[in-house]
Amino acid sequence: MDITINEYPGKNSITYGKVVTFNMSIEAYPDKRVRTIRVWLPESYDGKQRFPVLYMHDAQNLFDGFDSPSGVTLGNWHVNREMELLEREGLPAIIVGVDNSPERFSELCPDIPVNPDMYTMFNLPDGFKSTGSLYAEFMADQLKPFVDERFLTLPDTANTAVGGASMGGLISLYMLLKYSGIYSKAMVFAPYFMAHTEHDILSRLQSYDYTKLRESRIFIFHGGQDLDALTWPYAHVVYKTMRDKCMDDTHLALLYDSRQPHYESAWQKYFAEAFRYLFMQDK
Repeated sequence: MDITINEYPGKNSITYGKVVTFNMSIEAYPDKRVRTIRVWLPESYDGKQRFPVLYMHDAQNLFDGFDSPSGVTLGNWHVNREMELLEREGLPAIIVGVDNSPERFSELCPDIPVNPDMYTMFNLPDGFKSTGSLYAEFMADQLKPFVDERFLTLPDTANTAVGGASMGGLISLYMLLKYSGIYSKAMVFAPYFMAHTEHDILSRLQSYDYTKLRESRIFIFHGGQDLDALTWPYAHVVYKTMRDKCMDDTHLALLYDSRQPHYESAWQKYFAEAFRYLFMQDK
């Protein structure tokens, strides 16, 4: 695969670790759409040590830099800053972020019937089709093998996680459930479960084989302001359903903060706590 690893245009904003980028066509899609991938490497990345990997979505909003569409300060997870703290605690990792696109809703929407309310809310066209299964296939079957080949990763399931927020949180849980042999951990922030009806979500969760998640950990965070006030009931019922399926505190955590909005500034606040839950128990 002839792909060039590039210097991050916003490198001067990264004060700890290093971000590199590359472009990759998504072979799962018929149009072979091209996407920018951003990879944060820890300060201790020395060409010898191998690291766990957290795959994330909406990469424009993950790292300090030059093109966060929501603004560098308020609309950014500042994951590189949080990882500096975590690395000093003995929890280094590689963070791989996939840029979003104008097709974000479709790409991050699992192959479950869309809630009819979404057609009006997002002005979806007649005949709208979710393509989240293709996006998930790309990350599992194309992106991960490339990252494992080109970077010093710990490629096993125990050291591979996926995470995101809103639609990114929704697709992250979907990816863990579908590809439990690849990912063992999911960071599910403010998941936009209302993209589907409660009936359709619960029918999938009720029929799932939870023995596949014996070695998995899922951390759900949810706020209580603005959009999160609407989506919280969905997240709570998903959590309760999964707990009823014998997922205990070791495998499933929920953190609810009623003060927090549906925004990157809230997600940054709890990134490190979620990361510790997912990875520290392996130490």
